[in-house]
Amino acid sequence: MGDAGARNKSESVLKETLVSVIVPAFNAEATIGQTLASIAGQSHRNIEILIVDDGSTDTTRDVARTFCASEPRARLLPKVNGGVASARNHGIAEAKGRYVALIDADDLWHPDHIAKCLAVAQNSGCAMVFSCHHIIDAANIIIRSGVQTIVQGMAVHRLAYINLVSNGSALLLDRAAALAVGGYDERLRAAGVEGCEDYLLQLGMAARGPIAMVPEYLVGYRQRGDAMSSDAERMTASNIFAGELFRKETPQLSIPDTIWRWRRAKASLALARYRLRRGRFGGSLVSLATAFWHDPVGTVAAIHYDFRRVFRLVARGSSGSAPVVHSFAAADPAMAIGAAPIDQFDRPGWLARIEQARMAHLTDLDNALAAPIS
Repeated sequence: MGDAGARNKSESVLKETLVSVIVPAFNAEATIGQTLASIAGQSHRNIEILIVDDGSTDTTRDVARTFCASEPRARLLPKVNGGVASARNHGIAEAKGRYVALIDADDLWHPDHIAKCLAVAQNSGCAMVFSCHHIIDAANIIIRSGVQTIVQGMAVHRLAYINLVSNGSALLLDRAAALAVGGYDERLRAAGVEGCEDYLLQLGMAARGPIAMVPEYLVGYRQRGDAMSSDAERMTASNIFAGELFRKETPQLSIPDTIWRWRRAKASLALARYRLRRGRFGGSLVSLATAFWHDPVGTVAAIHYDFRRVFRLVARGSSGSAPVVHSFAAADPAMAIGAAPIDQFDRPGWLARIEQARMAHLTDLDNALAAPIS
């Protein structure tokens, strides 16, 4: 068979691959309709859509039923409320596809999200693939872009340091591999720190084999004041709990303690900023002191960056220039939208140089992992 024949066969296999889309939903009546529309509009047509209603008390279930009545690929899976991890696990258990794609009931996908993630998964053999995301508001306007970190291969050290995916709606997973790591961990909800179940699963997947990403902005990750992810207090506690669980249960990885300290400092800094914006100065100082304790150099560099950022924003505001409005639906998926970083690539600042050095070191550690961790 020639190159053209092999390519055509590969494309045919790709189109025939069933992907199970799992939509956990709880009281999402305001947004789930748009989410489901973005799923139905995927260019990869061979999908099943599993809407897991997690005991909603609003009209979410009615919206889902109406959608299923007009979309033969969709099924509604009602259950008693058990949290997002329980809902995702229920969807994975019911899924028929080799791959599962997860999306929360308030987020959006670019039409090519599944197709491009699936192509990378099959070409690379990776069991976990993700794309980049824009953060959007209630009107689907892009607020800013998530950080794009190119990764393909073993990446557990980098993922232990920083959440490379940053949201639960960007993932395409090999279903068998997701089940092998236990799916989404429901212990976080039981401990009162629900929120980072997706991050913990990503760590487990990265510990067992290579991962890959699509360097395009194919997810609209919605920022809402009432969303779980907007509660920085709980999300920080969840982040720390998830990291400690993973660290305790994977001693064979021997991830250096320094990485966990860097990671804890980042979480504490984010919490310090959150508390400061809300006028909780005492709590902010406590979080800042925690960050200093775990990573003094990185913390000083981050504070320096914050001061520069504030100065830049003030200077830009005085110029009177209005921000350009970009709708997620019309945005170029290859383009990051939002304010340019202060630490430009040609003249990186102190924080950028530290981050570049750390990521290079962690990449070396990842590359040294000769085989997946069993």
